[in-house]
Amino acid sequence: MSETKFPNFALCLFKSFCVFWYLLLNRLKFKYFYCYPL
Repeated sequence: MSETKFPNFALCLFKSFCVFWYLLLNRLKFKYFYCYPL
């Protein structure tokens, strides 16, 4: 029972983690882009 439940939970956690880092890096990228335009 826990074997079938764990992969789903891990995948959900991994997805939210990836989305969090994606948004964080995008915010940093935009901040640096506005601070130091190339």
